Order: sequence, then C-alpha cells, then structure tokens
Amino acid sequence: MNWFTALIRRAGKAPAASGPDREQLDAWLRQAYDRAARGERAEAERLYRAVLEHDPRDPDALYFLGMLATTDGRDMEAAEWLRQALEARPEDPAFWFTLGVAYHHLRRLAEAVQAYREGLRLQPENDTMRANLAATLIELGRGDEALAESERLLAEGYESAQLRHNLINGYREQGRIEEAIAAGRRALELAPDSAPTFTNYLLTLNYSDRWDAAAIYAEHRRYGARFARPWVEPRPDPRWPRRLRVGYVSPDFRSHVVACFIEPILAHHDRGLVEVFCYYNHRWEDAVTERLRGLAEHWVECVHLSDEEFAERVRADRIDILVDLAGHTGDNRLPVFAAKPAPVQVSYLGYPNTTGLAAMDYRLTDMHADPPGEAERSSTERLLRPWPTYFCYRPPQVCPDPGPLPSRTAGHITFGCFNNLPKMSPAFLDAAARVLAAVPGSRLVLKSGALRVPHVADRFREHFARAGIDPARVDLRGWEPTVQGHLSAYRGIDVALDSFPYNGATTTCEALWMGVPVVTLAGDRHAGRMGASLLAAVGLGDLVARSVDAYVAASASLAADLGRLEALRRELRDRMRASPLMDEEGFTRALERCYVEIWQAKIAPAQTAQDLDEGAVAALLARARELRAEGKRLDAEEVCKQVLAAHPDHADALELLWNLSWETGNQGVAVEWLARGIAANDGHARLHYMMGCSLLERGNPGQAAESFRRALALDPAMAKAHNNLGCALEALGRIAEAAQCYRRAQALDPQLADALYNLGNAERQLGRFDEAARLIERSLALDGTRADRHCNLGDLHYYGLRLEQAIQCYERAIALDPREARAYAGRALALEELGRLEEAEADNARVLELEPRSPGVHSRRLLALHYRRGEEGDLLLAEHRAWAEHHARRIGRQAARAAHERRLQRRLNIGYVSGEFRRHSVTSFIEPVLEAHDRGRFKVFCYSNAEFDDEVTARLRALAEEWRDIARWNDDWVAERIRADRIDILVDLSGHTGGGRPLLFARKPAPVQVTWLGYPNTTGLEAVDWRLTDALADP
Repeated sequence: MNWFTALIRRAGKAPAASGPDREQLDAWLRQAYDRAARGERAEAERLYRAVLEHDPRDPDALYFLGMLATTDGRDMEAAEWLRQALEARPEDPAFWFTLGVAYHHLRRLAEAVQAYREGLRLQPENDTMRANLAATLIELGRGDEALAESERLLAEGYESAQLRHNLINGYREQGRIEEAIAAGRRALELAPDSAPTFTNYLLTLNYSDRWDAAAIYAEHRRYGARFARPWVEPRPDPRWPRRLRVGYVSPDFRSHVVACFIEPILAHHDRGLVEVFCYYNHRWEDAVTERLRGLAEHWVECVHLSDEEFAERVRADRIDILVDLAGHTGDNRLPVFAAKPAPVQVSYLGYPNTTGLAAMDYRLTDMHADPPGEAERSSTERLLRPWPTYFCYRPPQVCPDPGPLPSRTAGHITFGCFNNLPKMSPAFLDAAARVLAAVPGSRLVLKSGALRVPHVADRFREHFARAGIDPARVDLRGWEPTVQGHLSAYRGIDVALDSFPYNGATTTCEALWMGVPVVTLAGDRHAGRMGASLLAAVGLGDLVARSVDAYVAASASLAADLGRLEALRRELRDRMRASPLMDEEGFTRALERCYVEIWQAKIAPAQTAQDLDEGAVAALLARARELRAEGKRLDAEEVCKQVLAAHPDHADALELLWNLSWETGNQGVAVEWLARGIAANDGHARLHYMMGCSLLERGNPGQAAESFRRALALDPAMAKAHNNLGCALEALGRIAEAAQCYRRAQALDPQLADALYNLGNAERQLGRFDEAARLIERSLALDGTRADRHCNLGDLHYYGLRLEQAIQCYERAIALDPREARAYAGRALALEELGRLEEAEADNARVLELEPRSPGVHSRRLLALHYRRGEEGDLLLAEHRAWAEHHARRIGRQAARAAHERRLQRRLNIGYVSGEFRRHSVTSFIEPVLEAHDRGRFKVFCYSNAEFDDEVTARLRALAEEWRDIARWNDDWVAERIRADRIDILVDLSGHTGGGRPLLFARKPAPVQVTWLGYPNTTGLEAVDWRLTDALADP
C-alpha cells in the first residue's frame, strides 16, 4: 500500500500529529451531516460543536455550522462561522461562496460581491457563483455590469436556467422587455418546474406592449396548472360572530412601495373584528419593518420555512382569510397558497394581475383597474371591489413642499416620468415624442436608475431622434438615493406622463402629492389601468385617455392651461387628503366589511344561479365529448369546467377533464379541479385514483402514494390503483413493497399488462433476472407496443449473455420507434460481444446522432472505440480529452484539503465508486482488495452506483465500513456527500463504462482522485490525478 502514502505526500507534507483522535471527530462530522440531511438540525449542530470542542479550527465543522445558521436565518452568526472556516482553510471556494450568501442576506452587498469574486478567483469555472454575483450586482444598482457578466457566460457556451433567469432581470432593468421575455421562455425550457423562474417570466410579460391581456392571462393559467397542488381545504370555523383571523403574507414589510399602502390598513384595523397576523418572507429588516411589526398582533418570520412548513404554520394558526400581498413579484410564497392552507385566500396589492391559481379565491381591486364584466375574463380569482380605489396611500412622514409651477420660471413646460425604466415601453416613448412635438419648446425629464448607464441613455436618445425630437430636449437622470431628493425632483415638473402599458402606482401618488397632475392611458390590463384608478379617486378622470391620440391631446391641452396647473399645484394635497385614496379609516372599514361578507359566504354558501340540473349537465358533457372528438381539447376542457363550477365533485366531468389533461400534456389542470372535487366530496375512489396518476406524472411520488392509498381504502379491488401505488413506491426506492403491490394488481386483473411488466422490472432491480425476463415476456405478449419495454427485456437477455435474443428485442424496439437511442446502444453492446464490430460501430454512431449532448452516449462511444481502434493511442487520448472538454469543462471543482487534514497519524478515508458492486467481472478483482485492506490504516467507504443489488452486493457491503447507494442521486448531491465523509482518496472503478460517474469525479469532491480497474484507458479528466496500472499494460 505504499502508493497511498505517496499520493498523500504528493498532495502536501504531513505535519506532526496533535490533538484528539481524528477518526472520532470525522465520525461525528459524518453523523452531523446525516442528521442535517434528515432535517434534525439541532442534533447536527450539537455534533458539529462537539467537534469544535476538540478541534476549534476544524474547517468543515465551522463551515457546516455556518450553513446551518444560514438555513435558520441566523445570518450574523453564519457569517462569523464562515469567516472562521476561511481562516482555517482560505483557499476553499465553497466557503467563499457561502459567505457571499450570508453577506447578501445581511444586506452587506459589497462584501458579498467581494466574497464571490474571491471564490471565483479560486474556482473561475463555477457558474453558479457567477450567477449569484450577477444577481447581487443587480441589487447594488450595477445591473449593466451584471448583464455584461451574464452575456459573457452565454457567449462562452454556458447555458443554465439560473443564467437565463439573471438575463431576464438584466434585460428588464434596461427596458429590453422582449429580450427579457425570450430569456424567460428559454429558462422555462431548461427548468420547467422552477416556480421563481416562471414567476419572473410572468412579471416581465406585464411590461410588454406586444403581448395583449388575453395572451398574458393564458400564461398565468399555465403557471396555475403547472404548480397546482392537491389540497384538502381546512374546515372553516362556523362560529359567528367572532373575530376573524386574517393573515397577510409579504416579502415587502420593509422600505418598499407596498409598505406605503399596507401600513395604513394595519394601523386602522378594528381589533374587535380582526385578529391580524403578518407573515414576513424576507431576511432584511429596517425601521419600516419595526413599525409594521408593532401594528401586528402576531408577527411570523417565515422566510426560513419550507412551503410545507409554512402551510402547516398557517393551518396551526387557524387563519380564516389568508391575504397574498406579492403575487408574481420577487420572494413570493404562491406555492404555499397553492396548498390552500386557509379556507379563504385573497390576492391584493403587490402584483397587477391574476395569480393564475385555482386555490386563490378572490382578488381585491376596483371598478377602474378591473372594469366589471371585462376584467373577469382575465382573472382566475373572483374579483372584489369594496372601495372606489383599491389603493390606500400614506405619503412619507417628511416631504418637501410642491413649490411654484416651474414653467413660470423656466419659460417652457416640463413633462416628466419617474417610473421604473421597464415601464417606459417603446410605445410610451413614441407617445411622449408626440407630446413634445405638440408642445413647442417643451422638455421631458425621464428619471430611472438604469438611465445612468451610458449605452441605455444613448438608446433612449436615439429613439427620440428617430421620432424627430432633438435629444437635447430630453433630460435623462439616474435614480435619486434619498426619498427627499426623489420627491424634490417633482418640483421641476409641470405635468407627469404616465407610462403604458404598465402604469405607475407609487410614482403617480407621489406626483399628485407634489402637486403635479398626471396624464394616463387606460389599457387592456390591470397594470395599464392603475393610473385610471388613482386619477378617478382624486377627481381627475378627465386626464384618463382611452387612446394614444387622446393621451397626446390631453397632455398638450393640460400643458396649455397654466392657470389649471397652478391651481392643481396648490390644491392637490388637500384634494388627496379628502379623497378615497387617503381615507385610511374608510378604506379599512370597507375592507373589513368585504372580509366579513366573503367569510359569511364561506360558512353559509347560498344556492347560486350557476347550479345545473341533470339534463343541462348531460348536454354539456355530450358537447365536451364532441369537441374532444373534433380535436378541440381546450374548448372541451372549458365545457367540463362549466359543469364542475356547479358540481365540483361530478365524477364523469372530472374523468373527462382528466383524460383531456393527459392528451394535452398538462396534468396540472386536472390536479386543480380534482383538488376541488376531493375537497367537496372525499369519498370518491376514482377521484383519488386520478389525482394519484396526475401527481405521479408530475414527479410527486410521495403525494401520489397517499392518493392511491386513499382510493384503495375506498375500493380495495381497484387493480390499477394497486399497480400505480407500486409505481409510486418504486419511485421512492421501496422496491420490495412495490413488487407486492404489483402482485396484488396482477392477482386482481391477470390481463393487466402494466402490472406484469412493472413486477418484472421490480424483480430485475431485486436481482432476480430470470423471473424478471419471464414476467416481462408475458407482459409483452399482452401489450407489445412499447419500445422501451422491449429494450428492458433486451437488457436482461444481454446480462444473461443470451445475445441473439437480446438483439431481437432491440430490433423489435427499433421497429416500433426508429429514434429509440437506447435500442441502438444496447444492440451495439451485444454486437460487440459477438465480434460484429462494424455493425456495432454503426449503431454507436446512430446513438450519438440521436443524442449528441448526452455524456453517457459519448462515453459509450469512447468504450466502443477500443474495439476498433484500440491501438491508436493518440486518437484515444484526443477523444477522451474531447469528452472532458465537451461535458466537464464548466463543472466546478471543490478545493483540495488543508494540510492538517493530511497527516499520516490517522486512518486514511478511502472511497471506492463503482456501478459494478454486484455480479460482475470487476468483483473478482475488487473483492480481495476490500478483504485485505489494513483497517488500522484505512477506513473503507463504498459508493455503489449499481442499478440493482444481488448476493455479491451483500458480500461487498459487509466488507465496507461505510456503504452508500448513490444510483438515485445526482452528481452534485453525491459530491457533497463525499465531501462530508471527508474522503482523502476517491477511487473510480468504472471509468466510461455503463456504471461510471465521470462527471462526479469532475467535481473533485476529494483531494486525491484515482481511476483503476474497470476501464482500460484514461478518463480524460484533469480532476482525476492518477491511474493505477503496471509497467506491462502501460510501459
């Protein structure tokens, strides 16, 4: 074993031994990691602290304590732990990365940037860290720098959903809305299940002057379908009268525009009628946070709670009405609302559109922002209009006076727009240019943060020049750093021009408060009608235009009436104080009446006019079936929903809608309506079965299993429910239990081909290959239409060396689906075993053609090259390097261990990684090594990537001190697991064979990495330090 010692010495000279038994400390570290992974954070923290009692500078204990503190929201503590970890190991990029996250949470953004840059100095290929750096730069107001960083990564070939997410923000900040939308669509292609990405995309759509309200609504519905969750609505407490428990959920209980509108409501709530809960979902706190905290009877910090934990907290608090104040803005908790933790849920204030969620019952608005009849077509929620305007504005406590009309001194009219730059659409700029042309000598001031960026300002000037306006007439300013400075800027404005299609809200209130009238254009969506709501509230409805021509005319007419402008300058503050916009008590009383009405409707629902008799239901379902037959599936869905609106638990309507959802590929639609049906009637086995199928398809096996169990409790003879429960359990890794479910399904229905096939696949995973092949053959006799199933049978024959039978299976798969890459790959392996190398090479080429980006496919090609061109060493080396360049170049690698961890006066932790810890030729060579290891010098870990276990697996497991099954885990998770195990030397036993994990080794989770035994060549990876061979095999 001298070569192990040589490797460690190569990594760094070992210092003298000191301190307590290192192996015991390492064991505590591993136990702590396992406890934290199971959610037992307190016990994990106790173990990490125990390590520090004996080794106060242990960098991993310090680092993981920092991670735990970050997770729990103890950010100051986290930063201190991480700083100490970096003192012990300053060259670890992971430590710098996590310190950057902690600083970001503490609003120490400049220090966060510095930490990320230090990490990138050590690990320049870490694109996740670059993405975080870009996001932090945007928050610092250095969006142009962040956008340049993101575009550079894109130009270098890097692609990820996070990068595209950052591009959405960067492009939107600069008003490049269509580019931001394109980035959002690409991000969703890469991460279709990312709720934050979908939310960011939806927010961006509101700014577009190319998307109409109907198209934007359709995208919100798509969000609602994708992120719908099954729910059983809490039973409302029917006691009445009593205090209503109302919960407000927001990330903006801080210095944020939302606080201007929610603070007066919290201040005026009648505590005899309403018990106020505030759920704060942000890490940053300031003086505004403290004020709002003092206005709530119950203040709950929920940023550290998972969606499930948050929903449980709401249920535990017995909230009657839960109010969302964020919508699709940043740091929202819409996934919590999707779980329906409160009997009544309302969206209000923070987002100018529908949420798209079926679980959201109502949206608070007004008749101007959402005109009755028209707006209902673009909202999944029922609309409530309790007050003339849905805004309740409270200006800053200290404000400058409006001052005199500036045009009297300047000799010309000055128009202004201080809205965020993304709202200044090309259509708005065109209209502003027309206003300037209509008012000779007039000037325009545009003020927004991104306008300080030279090329952004140049783009705006060029736009006005193309419209025939001298750019010298347009004053472009950056954002004012103080509220006083921002408000004072209005003293130089005569008339404010509201942006469209996304109006201002806070800026409109501020302009009016500073005596500046605003001209707005009422658009086709809520975001484009906020100005109409605000102006109507203060008696300036004549400044609400209905067309661009009217917008230009109203602006020019107002500019010509200096007497009116002077009067408004003097009177607007008093007018606002006397208006519904600032009637804080009146607004809050109306809101409370609204809460009472919707609560009373909840506990005593009235018979509605929407109820349908049996004849009407039958006619609607017949029409839906006709539409389905004609291929008009979406129209058929809408007809089904008419039935379900009146009869939410109508099983036939739900089943038809469910079938349609499978045909359209949008199971979320079914989940929405099934959840409503189950909430109305929990006793339909079919509904629970359908819900389970949809959840399983959407990747939620745990929830799916619960639905199938509920179905079987109601109908134990439902064979398909037994079968699909098995599928859910199999997805959870519970193979033996799954097999029992398949057997029960097959006993109930011997002709159920799926149950036979699934049982065969389970037997395969349990290592009973002959029985597996027999069962799958029986299933294919019943239903032989699935190419992938023929491939699985082919694999079984290949493992049993029945090569001709394997080839026949693969050929049947190819006949069914000529693009089934797996069939060509399997046939290639069988052909190679038979020595038919030219045919095998052709199949491998076809696989690469079908899946050119797949690292596994590329690895199979490398393996195949050895059969045909094994003597061409230079070619093989070049091909392996090309594999690494193509697939592993951008994968970040962990830093090497610090010197004090390499001392030889302890046992070395050796990790073996293989996909062949089972009945396989590699076992004949690795088993004696595992048996003969000197356990006084080496602690042996085995990381098994085997698809299934057998009796050989059991023997090998007994020879390892630590055994990890990693086949179901991704490379990032396994790399972190290896890091937590403090592996000194990680040994690859598979290379580019089928069970190999070369991209795991590319992440460099151990300081020394070795490849050996299972593959006859280099891996091509720079991250693998050594290859074990001999003088004859490699002279």
